[in-house]
Amino acid sequence: MQQLIILIVALALAGGVYLFLTISKKKNKEQTEENAVEMMTANEMINVKDIRNNCLHTNDGYTFTFIEIGGMSMELFSESEKLAYCKNITSIVSRFQFPYKYMAISSPYVIKHMVTADSNRLKNASGLCKHKLQISGRSIR
Repeated sequence: MQQLIILIVALALAGGVYLFLTISKKKNKEQTEENAVEMMTANEMINVKDIRNNCLHTNDGYTFTFIEIGGMSMELFSESEKLAYCKNITSIVSRFQFPYKYMAISSPYVIKHMVTADSNRLKNASGLCKHKLQISGRSIR
């Protein structure tokens, strides 16, 4: 009977050791995968090979180009100006003889120049001009 108890305890200990080793190996494997991701450079992680001259080249062979168009309000254009602007953009884009996708990203940075220019105008204005700028609602306070 004592031999049976010793055998059961030995098997339980062996099972515990085996379970402990398998769990620790799994944790080590997860940690090495996390370390591998941490060791990647930012360019490898986001698939960027090079950025030059308004072009972004990726590791998988794609090239992305971007065109920055300054902020504008189309409501302020006359009909002829709108038509000329559309023709100009169309002629630029029609030069591409390969598939492309259009994506527009608006940014608060776009109006930074207008705000700076308006605040400078208000500082330099005097008398009636300053009063008109403040009434127009475009003044920066």
